[in-house]
Order: sequence, then structure tokens, then C-alpha cells
Amino acid sequence: MTVSDSSFTEFTFAGQQQVRDFGYEVDQPFPLALKAKDDWEPTLDEAVYSIEKWTKSGQLLQLVQEHGGAVLFRGLPVKTADDYSRVAHALGFSWHEEVGRPPLRTVLAPNVKTANEGPPEMPIWPHNEYGWSTINPAWLTFSCLHTPASGGTTPIISSIGLAHVLHQRSPEFFQKLLEKGVRYVYRYGKEEVKSNTGTSVLGAYGQNVRPKDDDATVRIKVEKEVRRHSERFEWHDDGSLSVTHIVPIIRKHVETGFTTWFGNLTSAYGRSRHHGATQPPYLGDDGSYHPLPEYGDGTRIETEYLELALSIAEGMQVDIEWQAGDVVLLDNYAVMHSRRPWTGKRTVLAALWDQKGRVEDFQEGVNILQPQCSSCQCTQCRKWLSSLHPIALTIPLSNLSLPATDSKDGSQLKTFNSSPDCERKFCGSCGSGLTFQNLNAMPDTVELWIGTLDEEVLIGKPKSGSADSIPGEQVEREGGWSQELCQVKETLFWGHRIEGVTDIGSGVNGKKWWDMIGEGSPFN
Repeated sequence: MTVSDSSFTEFTFAGQQQVRDFGYEVDQPFPLALKAKDDWEPTLDEAVYSIEKWTKSGQLLQLVQEHGGAVLFRGLPVKTADDYSRVAHALGFSWHEEVGRPPLRTVLAPNVKTANEGPPEMPIWPHNEYGWSTINPAWLTFSCLHTPASGGTTPIISSIGLAHVLHQRSPEFFQKLLEKGVRYVYRYGKEEVKSNTGTSVLGAYGQNVRPKDDDATVRIKVEKEVRRHSERFEWHDDGSLSVTHIVPIIRKHVETGFTTWFGNLTSAYGRSRHHGATQPPYLGDDGSYHPLPEYGDGTRIETEYLELALSIAEGMQVDIEWQAGDVVLLDNYAVMHSRRPWTGKRTVLAALWDQKGRVEDFQEGVNILQPQCSSCQCTQCRKWLSSLHPIALTIPLSNLSLPATDSKDGSQLKTFNSSPDCERKFCGSCGSGLTFQNLNAMPDTVELWIGTLDEEVLIGKPKSGSADSIPGEQVEREGGWSQELCQVKETLFWGHRIEGVTDIGSGVNGKKWWDMIGEGSPFN
């Protein structure tokens, strides 16, 4: 499709790439660059009307997709945050509500904020906006109100192109990311930090906190906000908060049908490397924590793979050299962005927008987001639980509230260390096995044995009028999580399978690890 709107004309600039290099069948420049025609000097109302009309026709967004998911508008009369807000709203999207905000931002106009208030000497590495979260915007817009003396460009990168090139360069790494996803840990300090591009606990999750709230109330409100997109979090003694996210990174772009990269792996690694925080405890030279991204199962991503992904992304960057009044529209599921350092005054504003149904997950991604159950056939688990293949649900440690252990009357929890790093907890009254935790390999998760759950949780309540009148008689029930909780994703045999007995059936679905040293073993 060609640009047919009478108000704009296409132009080219240095560094543009061709979408054919990203795996597209067509040959179009990335991004699409449009400017007001020479004989048109629009007022703000005229510019808004023109973009709104073009958007409603469907032609503008079709052009954006054909050009890799990005468009630069130049020559618009955008001079203030309110001007930008009006132009961005003309694109017809609904506002996106941010949940958890790693960068510090200030609201300046309807749905318009500062892009990132981190220091100008700090770069930001390639990333998709909120690619680390299950709640993310579908579209981004940026606008420049004031250009810096030097630097300050906003590079954009094709996520579809990154997935395409990575699959060619390292199919084994691509497959690992597809199957395992990525685990991100963000640690928010108690106090605001101005020396990096992050924010504080209250900056990220304190939207509902009030000045008169006591510490207990603050924690309750913060945790409620955190749980909107993660059940994995931990408070530290210094008042900081770590939040863990396990999400797919290889996904499906609905409009194009292409496989796309959607995540913050490259930015998280770039930031950790920049601050010298590539080894535990990941404390950087700026006094903040910058944990490395990991595979979704908690295993370390090989350094050579992290370097490869970052080098590919940086090699694909197209620099947007800002002019005052520029507006950029990015498809967040098809395009990454970054930021280069600058000198002088630079004002770039951002707005985040929603549009449902634009990205999907492959089955591997669906599995990553579902409850993770496994079956273990080690001798210790069999003896402890009196079962040939007991099933456990992996949950965040922060989700489980356990009573005090080893109480004097013996009615509370007991702890048994089956090996130096492994804790098994059982009821001090009846002896039932309850949880297992590998303190070294899985410090922020715990295995909860499915058979310990209450009947109503596991198989539901008997329907009204239905009762267990005859032993063994099946009664009608409602509710319960049996199907969701018992879908085994992997089976750990440890070399102890009983052929034809414990290696068949629904209790041994998913991947099968025959011994304790196979790839994917949590004890590896």
C-alpha cells in the first residue's frame, strides 16, 4: 500500500532498514517516515483531524504493519504535552494502565508522561515496553518537544527481525527461550534512586499508598498491587522489594503471523553488565541491584547467549534523530526501543496504549504461564508420601503462609533435611508430608504436594442435595482445581522408574528426566 493521504508524504533518512531482512515477503523501509507536505502548514486542529480521519479508514495502521510496526511523523505543530496528547489520542487507542513501573515517570497531560527520568549519561538497552510482565501495552507513542545539544537518539529495533535472525544464528538458544521463557527479578529500593533508570518501591507499586498509612498498611497496599502481575515477591531487611516475573519471550504476532521476540532480556543484561553486576548478589556500582535475566526454570542463561542476543539487537538499531514536534508510533509487539546518552536539555514524552488480541503464545508459552506441576519418583519422596509417583505444584514462596515450625505441643510443622539444601515439611500432628524446597536451586519457590490440599480445593464442593450417602459413590461437585492442578508438566524419575507401571499414565505427562543429571534437572 502507498501513502494516499493528501496531507503527508513519505521521506527517507539515513539508517533505515528493509523489512525483507526481518523475514517479511515485501520490501519496505523500516520505519515508515512521513512528513507534512511542503504546501501544508497545519494547525493543531487540522493535524489531529487528518490523523484521526486516516486512522479511522484503517489505512494508517495497515501501512504501519507493512513497514515493520513503526512510523515517524514529522512537521506536526506539537509544542506542548497537551498538543502531543491530542495528536496521540487521534490514533484511536485506549489508555494503558501501568502496573509496576521500573522507570520514574511524571504525568504531564492526559495519558502523557515523561519517557524516563533517569540521568542523561545512562543509556537504556533494547527492550519491549513491559516485556517482563504479563500486563503490557500494545502500542507506544513518543514525542520530542526539545532536542538535546548532542546525542539522545531513540534507536528502534524490529522484534520480528530479532526473532528471525536469532533463530538463524542460534536455533538451540531460540528453542530454550521458546520452551523455558525468561525469569526477571526487579529489586526496588526503599528510597528513590536518581543515579540510574529505576525507581523505588512506592514509585513502582505505591499508587494507593497515603501519607498517613503505617508500615503494615503500606505493605498490604503494595503487595495487592504487585499481585496484579506477579505472585513471586520478597521483602528484604533494608526495606527493598524484589519482584520476580516468569514470562514467555518467543511469541506470535497476530496481524502478521510472524514469530516475534517480546521481552527485556537484552536491556536487563545490558544494565547488569554496565553496572558490573553480573555475579551474585548483583549489586552494581550505583548501589542498586541489577539481577541477570535467567531461563524461566531458574537456570542461568549462558553468557555467550546473552551477548549474542544483545549484539544482534544493537546491530539492528535504527536511530530516530529527533526534531522538535516529531511523533513516533511503535507496535510494542513488533518493535523494541532503546535510548542513547545526551548532553544539554532533552524533552521526550511517552504515552502507552492498549489494544487487545494482538499477540498470542505458542503452546510452550501457554505452559510457562500455567501452574507448574511435576511428578517425582525419587526413593525419598516415595517413602515420605507413600506414593509411587506423587505430584507437586510449584508455587512462589511468597504465596504460602505457613504456621510456626516445631512448636512445643508438636501440632505445628516439622522440618526434615533430606539433604543439605533440601527441606521437607510435614504436619507435627498427623505426619502428613506437605512441602519440599531446594533452598539452593529454588530459593523463591516451594513444592506443595497436591494430595495435601483440602477436598473442596482439589475436587470441589458437593452440589446442593448431593451427599456421600454410599461409600465410594460418585457425587456431583462444583468448583475445585483438579484439572488445572494435576496437569503434570514434567516427571523426575532419578533412575527409579518401574517399567510399565510408573512410566505410563496421566501422572507422568510432560518432559521426562530419567536421571538427576539430565538437562533441565533442578538439581543440575
